Amino acid sequence: MREKVHLKRLHVNDTELHYVEEGSGTLAVCVHGTLGDYGTWQKQITDFAQRYHVVAYSRRYHFPNRKADTFEYSAGLHAEDLAELIRKFTDSPAHLITASWGGNVALQLALSDPSLVRTIILGEPPVLPLLVHDPRHKNLLDEFNQYAFSPAREALQHNRHEDGIRYFIDGVMGKGAYDAMPASVHRRFLDNVDELKAETTSTNYIPDFTSSSIGNVRCPVLLVEGDQSPRIFRAILDILESYLPNAERARIPEASHGIHSDNAKAYNALVLDFLLRH
Repeated sequence: MREKVHLKRLHVNDTELHYVEEGSGTLAVCVHGTLGDYGTWQKQITDFAQRYHVVAYSRRYHFPNRKADTFEYSAGLHAEDLAELIRKFTDSPAHLITASWGGNVALQLALSDPSLVRTIILGEPPVLPLLVHDPRHKNLLDEFNQYAFSPAREALQHNRHEDGIRYFIDGVMGKGAYDAMPASVHRRFLDNVDELKAETTSTNYIPDFTSSSIGNVRCPVLLVEGDQSPRIFRAILDILESYLPNAERARIPEASHGIHSDNAKAYNALVLDFLLRH
């Protein structure tokens, strides 16, 4: 059972997005990752709203928005949605607080329309193309595809939804992570299983980022990692840190890839400190 919240709706870019908001001041938009939605940020909104106008929205195709009617799922499309959403609320650049694949959306927006982005919090974004041409880490990408992404795609194509989610979650959070989660979390994942199916079958799922293009993201960026996260995310952050011209990096203890949820107290304090300095 989901907590009762006052959900609002906003029409942007030929689609309708649901969101919650709280607070006032500079806009801070929370951008969730795969299998997530507005509820991803339930442990952050009240804390962040003490200082900022916080908007946590469900990205296109995510609960309770209209389900995917296409298998094209791109960072570019989601960045266009985010750009229009920001413009609906403010004429000033916004802070973007992101988790996982939401970070790909924020990076895409920072490249396509930097005037809209004040800062970015990147919580282990799966910028997978950065590993393709890096001989130090390509094996991590191969392992992720072999043991997580490809099995998840196959299971979902055969409507074995829970198996598909389990493969994916164990791939990004560690073996056995899915089964260790409570039933309420499983239900939230199932609410978004159609978008995972769209991601795993889309030809545009992986954003076309390169080390040189990443270097064009000029706004302040905070790179956040969990101390228990799979190695693939640390490798990606190593590359991002070396190319982003204005980046800081921090590690959250007792956290895996679900950083903001695993250790909300430490995460919230870290993010607020960064935002208040920018």
